[in-house]
Amino acid sequence: MKSLVIFCLLVFFSGILSAQEETPVSLKQVIDLALKNNLDIAVESYNPEIFDTRVSFEKAKFEPLFAATLDTRDSTTPSGSSLVGEEATTNEQFTYNFSWDHQLQTGTRYNVVFNNSRLDTTQRFTNLNPSFDSSLFANLTQPLLRGFGTEVTKAPIRIAEANRLASDHRLRQRVLDIALQVEQAYWDLVFFRGQMDVRTQSLASATALYENNKKQVEVGTMAPLEIVVAEAEVAARKQEIITTENLIGNTEDRLRNLVTTEKQSDRWDMKFVPSDEPMVRPVAITSEEAIKKALANNPDLKALEMDLSSDRLSKRLASDALKPQLDFQASAGLTGLGGDVLIQDDSFPPNVIGVIPGGYSDALSSLFDNKTWSIGFIVGLPVGNHAAEADFVRADLTEKQTAKTLETARQNLIFNIRTSIRNLESDLKRLDAARASRILQEKKLDAERKKLAVGLSTNYIVLDFQDDLALAQSQELLATVDYEKNLAQLERFMGENLP
Repeated sequence: MKSLVIFCLLVFFSGILSAQEETPVSLKQVIDLALKNNLDIAVESYNPEIFDTRVSFEKAKFEPLFAATLDTRDSTTPSGSSLVGEEATTNEQFTYNFSWDHQLQTGTRYNVVFNNSRLDTTQRFTNLNPSFDSSLFANLTQPLLRGFGTEVTKAPIRIAEANRLASDHRLRQRVLDIALQVEQAYWDLVFFRGQMDVRTQSLASATALYENNKKQVEVGTMAPLEIVVAEAEVAARKQEIITTENLIGNTEDRLRNLVTTEKQSDRWDMKFVPSDEPMVRPVAITSEEAIKKALANNPDLKALEMDLSSDRLSKRLASDALKPQLDFQASAGLTGLGGDVLIQDDSFPPNVIGVIPGGYSDALSSLFDNKTWSIGFIVGLPVGNHAAEADFVRADLTEKQTAKTLETARQNLIFNIRTSIRNLESDLKRLDAARASRILQEKKLDAERKKLAVGLSTNYIVLDFQDDLALAQSQELLATVDYEKNLAQLERFMGENLP
């Protein structure tokens, strides 16, 4: 009866991984799934587009602005004076103005304003009715100290562009991190499934020994205590399988979490069966070569370099704000007036006795008869200027902090590269030693089983040798998997861990 129960347990544990639908997948397939579906990558991928809008916003500050104003107004105003000639004055005015405003990347700002109005009034003391007023003015302001030059005016654009490049590098950083997490979880799953095979085989060996001992006890060639010892070992092997099963489930969930979105909940029930086997590929690269590659390609460093560039530009802007204001201003304009000319008598208030027709064209034609110009300077000296000083100190400290962060990142990267190369060399030595140990343990167990069959050994020794073989097999697989994981980590440091 006990043998039947043990057989059923063996069938149960050997089939535990196939209870659900199994999906053989290669490492590249899992990484491709993660790059397509991973939510962290999806979140990070929005940042470059967001920073694109900031670049466009800063560039838009140098786009010209055209504006037009159309306005009509009708008003009646009581005079309150007998000199006006009537109790109230009615004015009907129509205004149409146009302007062009533009700031150049040199810091120069200019605008052109073309103003026009038509006034029809009941006031009797006027020579033109309706009258047309036109003026054309050009104004220019050029900073000479604060805000002078393209280095200052284009700094906000360059800051936005640096932040945009930093977001690109951080997106690549996120992609490489997720790819590394997938690869680490994939090889962990390979190890745990391999360990499950080793422990299932160990359980089968312990069960076979139990059956053999049972037969010998039945024929009287072995003490009953030997059955208890063998049965205890079977129970211990079952416990190891349960532990490994849990590790496999947890590792599969790590993979599912990396490759699944909220809309793909069915993937939580998928069982991943790795189709790739760990292969030892000796690294043909020295520490110096790996460090050189990493310093040139690592996206973490690239992002920090862009942060430092942005901070330097911000410091340059803050330094410019410490300067006093000194702006050159120039203005030139033309004014014109036209309309129907009223011919009046000498009475009081005067009466209109004739009209010389005129119009808007008169106002335009007289523009060049009335010229106006001005030049000057604007000087601004803030008292104290504590706000600008505090902003400069903050920008300076931020730049120094980012520079030290970049220096620390480079130093840590060199340290990690050297450690990774050393780990890979150690893994190769471990693998050679573990392979030799596994071969010797197989031979040792085989010899001990033959001795047990002729009564020259004991169950204790055979069980110990079985444990030694299982450990050697696990150590060999672990060394191979560790090599793959450390190689992936090295490639991540160099920015090359995408298949």
